[in-house]
Amino acid sequence: MLQINTYSRLRKVLREFKKGTFDFLIIIGSAGLGKTYNTRQILGKKVCYINSHSTLLGLYQQAYENKDLPLWFDDVEGLFEKNKMIGLLKQFCETTETKIIQYNTSWAMEESRDVPKVFETKSKVIMTSNSLTRLQNKGVQSLLDRAIIINFVPSKEEITTYIRTNLKSIYDKSILENLQIKENFSLRDYIKSVQLKKAGLI
Repeated sequence: MLQINTYSRLRKVLREFKKGTFDFLIIIGSAGLGKTYNTRQILGKKVCYINSHSTLLGLYQQAYENKDLPLWFDDVEGLFEKNKMIGLLKQFCETTETKIIQYNTSWAMEESRDVPKVFETKSKVIMTSNSLTRLQNKGVQSLLDRAIIINFVPSKEEITTYIRTNLKSIYDKSILENLQIKENFSLRDYIKSVQLKKAGLI
């Protein structure tokens, strides 16, 4: 696992993924640090976005309909709760240029959903998550072994600089100074505080 501490390095990693440098990338970091925002900003619209509430068939069909586009799994922990889902994810996360994806079922998917039971794709995979500590079973560990894992841990000073630079439209010096007293705070904490102040509640 590689730890990075600045938003500039995070964005560099994301740009390298967009270029196709990484087959399978996982970015983990505490909630509210802007992982999803920065990933969306760098990758743009040419990506297949999948959240943790996807079903097995829903994921398979979505990936088929977006063949060769990068697959972005956001808040991934919920996807790792069933062994069949882990098995399908392993197919997408193989570190080969072309992956062969199979959905083995006796159900006539071709007729009902116009989706084949086997297809090829060159999609690269990125996952963003708050934590991977819950992922203890052997199937998940085998999946993670395929990945380059980035642990994003910005300091208070780095978060402060990001707010001053990137949230100028809602910048409030007094709110930021109050948050800096705390041991930890996030971009989300700052935005909520601005909204509470605007509503006259703090």
